[in-house]
Amino acid sequence: MTNATVVNVYLVEICTDIAFGSSLVVMQLTILIETMTALKMMAWLSPEGFFLFYAATSMLGFLFVYFWIGETMHLSEKEKKLLYQPGGEFGRRIPENRRE
Repeated sequence: MTNATVVNVYLVEICTDIAFGSSLVVMQLTILIETMTALKMMAWLSPEGFFLFYAATSMLGFLFVYFWIGETMHLSEKEKKLLYQPGGEFGRRIPENRRE
């Protein structure tokens, strides 16, 4: 988890305005927390344990992205935005009583 450009590119594709800003703030806060805790974790877990911790969490992140993040290749701009909106393929379900 770093300040990689891949995250920014994907967020621009699927988010608009407030959602994009919120996503960037969460990413930056995560980086801040990692930076603040890295040395203490290394002292507590040893360098090998520290590496294994981040390897395991990276693997969990990979599995999450692989199974729960939608593919946006060959989709129009509108289709990309609809992926995560309520009722979309990866969005929240709309309750039966609120459907039109």
